[in-house]
Amino acid sequence: MRGIVRLIGSFCGALALASVASGCAQASSSTSTVKPPEAEGKVADISEIMFERQCTGCEGSFAATLRSDGSATRVFHGNARMGIAPRSLKGRVSKADFDRLAGQFLTEGFFKLEEAYRNPRLQDGEWVQTGAVRGGKPKTVIDANKAGPENLRRIEEAVEAVLGRIVWVAEPAR
Repeated sequence: MRGIVRLIGSFCGALALASVASGCAQASSSTSTVKPPEAEGKVADISEIMFERQCTGCEGSFAATLRSDGSATRVFHGNARMGIAPRSLKGRVSKADFDRLAGQFLTEGFFKLEEAYRNPRLQDGEWVQTGAVRGGKPKTVIDANKAGPENLRRIEEAVEAVLGRIVWVAEPAR
């Protein structure tokens, strides 16, 4: 009797091990076929990245453009009500930063996002317009009051991080 119990125990153990191994193999094969949201396209196809932050009555509204040639511009819109004059800045974006951002636009599926994300209950507030030129074609996405998806928010945060690393120099007033 003891031999039968040991045989059944061995059989059940082997069956459980085979089941776990099968599940792992299925999980492994299913993850290898999952493609990132935007797998097509190359970083080199993106020539320009634009970012604009605006809000009702705030002083920090600006628009920035980063180009694959390394040039960067940032324009603060100013606010007459607050006595803030507009100003323009120039800087240089490193190739590594630009390529990393361009890659993130691709992997986060930027070119498949909707044109705008808005909260219908809010009219005023902050909005961000993020854009890129890929293959000569511009694409922009508006994110009003943070109504956009998480992948868009990650792109926005990455762009702002790069903007924070650039050494900006004021352009002379014209």
